[in-house]
Amino acid sequence: MGKKLKFMSLYIGILFFVVILLILITSMSNVSLDPSYEIITGEGGNNSFDNTLEQNVNTLTIINERLNERVSELADEIENKNKIIEEYESGKNENAEKLNSVAKMYINDEIENAKKEFERIDVNLLDEENATYYESLKNKLK
Repeated sequence: MGKKLKFMSLYIGILFFVVILLILITSMSNVSLDPSYEIITGEGGNNSFDNTLEQNVNTLTIINERLNERVSELADEIENKNKIIEEYESGKNENAEKLNSVAKMYINDEIENAKKEFERIDVNLLDEENATYYESLKNKLK
């Protein structure tokens, strides 16, 4: 029985050693394939994951820059259109004031001054109501 016990303990010891050795070999072979190992240790042979990630970041950066440029262009365009609208509204108000001034001059029998002021009015900047008023003053000042 003593020989069998020694043989069994030696057999179990060798088997245990072989199992540990196989576990170490398989874990080492899996480490070289795992991209997370490369990130943690800075080692490893698989750079395709990092290259793809870097390319995607570069592409997104370029797209972001283009979008920011386009946003800037659109903001400038909106600002220019707002200026045009303000100028139009200002001209529209000025012409309406000139039209009122011509009407006051006409009422006060200042016909010559009314005609001079009337010539300075831009009918294209008048709204529909003032354009109608413009036409009636035009007929009266003839």
